Amino acid sequence: MKKFDAKKLLVFIIIIVILVALGFVILKFVNKDKVSETDKQTVEANVTNYYLNLSKGYSTVYDGLDVLYSYDKTTFEDLSEQEIIYTAINYLNESDINYTISADYMYGLKNSKAYSNIDDYHIYSGESVRQAVKELFGVDTFQDTATPVNFMYDIFYDENYDCYLLKRNNVEDNKMDGASMDYSIISTENQDGKLVTTVAIAYVYNDGENIMYMKDPEGTQVVAENLEKKEFPTDKIDEFDKYKFTLKQTQDKKYVFESVEKVK
Repeated sequence: MKKFDAKKLLVFIIIIVILVALGFVILKFVNKDKVSETDKQTVEANVTNYYLNLSKGYSTVYDGLDVLYSYDKTTFEDLSEQEIIYTAINYLNESDINYTISADYMYGLKNSKAYSNIDDYHIYSGESVRQAVKELFGVDTFQDTATPVNFMYDIFYDENYDCYLLKRNNVEDNKMDGASMDYSIISTENQDGKLVTTVAIAYVYNDGENIMYMKDPEGTQVVAENLEKKEFPTDKIDEFDKYKFTLKQTQDKKYVFESVEKVK
């Protein structure tokens, strides 16, 4: 019977441990830039539903959506308070967050005589707006700025009742019937710890008989036309301008808007 060799067994175990550790290191290196499916879905949903529409509300042919793409780069610091809050309100309208104010607060608002007709306003609790801003932009406070020129909504904050009031103002709505915008997501990648979603942007016009996809808002560069339905012509995606939306990670591991920049 052979004598048990403890030294050889120890060496064998050490080799196995080293190989396993090396495997973990290699696996970690390979996957360090990989985006999880959960993060990808969440980020792309926020990009398409909110960040693509950061300038919605301006009086333009395209309902203000085109304003964002008239700049080569827009950071969070470039956004006005109205753009931030209006985006947060759109987020609240589609979320499960309770944004109503108490009956006592509503009664107080109606009797404060600070607003001509309270029924003309959409009212959101300050707490809910701050939560939405936190989830979209990762901040607790934001700069108080004047209402931008050509913005179709007035937004007021009532400190006494901690609520935001949204009202359609007298700015003329210049949205054109048949004019809209469309997009196609190209990729979402991890770049230095930030998630970057690249999107192709198109200006669309439908006159009832012909649907056209254009590179520019004026329609001087038609990329596809005579389409039967509104569907991004991905076979010609390279002919459209592309923008990259960069999202940074917060301390609670959520990704929030940092900037949008034209790909050159």
